[in-house]
Amino acid sequence: MNRRVGNVFAVCEDDELNDWAEEAYIEPVEDEDMDIYDESGKLLTTHKKKYHYLLLVYPQIDIAYAKVKDSLTKEEYTVNYDSDFNTIAIGSKIHDTKKKYTITIYGGKNSACPNEKLKTLTYETNPYNRYMTTEYCINNPVDEKCLFNSDAGTMTEEEFKSYVAKQLQVKETQNMSWIAKAWFYIKKYWFYAVIPVILISIFYGITIAIEKKKKVN
Repeated sequence: MNRRVGNVFAVCEDDELNDWAEEAYIEPVEDEDMDIYDESGKLLTTHKKKYHYLLLVYPQIDIAYAKVKDSLTKEEYTVNYDSDFNTIAIGSKIHDTKKKYTITIYGGKNSACPNEKLKTLTYETNPYNRYMTTEYCINNPVDEKCLFNSDAGTMTEEEFKSYVAKQLQVKETQNMSWIAKAWFYIKKYWFYAVIPVILISIFYGITIAIEKKKKVN
């Protein structure tokens, strides 16, 4: 989830809204059960998970709404201000292919430019990362391939297993002394070093035998 593009509309003549529109962007977050507090630490509300992820509009705004269309449903729908996140929050269930959003933001009825277009953003999200529930990801939740918005959802099982093997090898050797590391790699790759030597020895052995036979004859 990392592609974002935006077009600002100059119809609204309110400087504050125009300045906001210039900066507006999309931030993806995993939807989770969470307690929400104010600045003093007072519990405001408890958010209950409804979606796989949310696309939040930043900077936060409470006087705007969005009309959203995505490449999977292909139907436009309206998303209003969400008090849990103090901004527009676009939710999505799990999907198995990439999903591209077109998000057009309008001034709310209480704004200086009601129902006027402020900005259009496009955003592409990755497929569901089914590897999040693997033992590796449970033990390494901050690994880039274990995040909810990772591109791991486009990887085959063999590609993911290969990635995990490399990461585990790095973890296994990162705290070793150089002597221990050297011995680790010798044990791991000795086969690849010895086989060429054996083949070369066989080749020269055969060559020498042939030459000796020629001399005898």
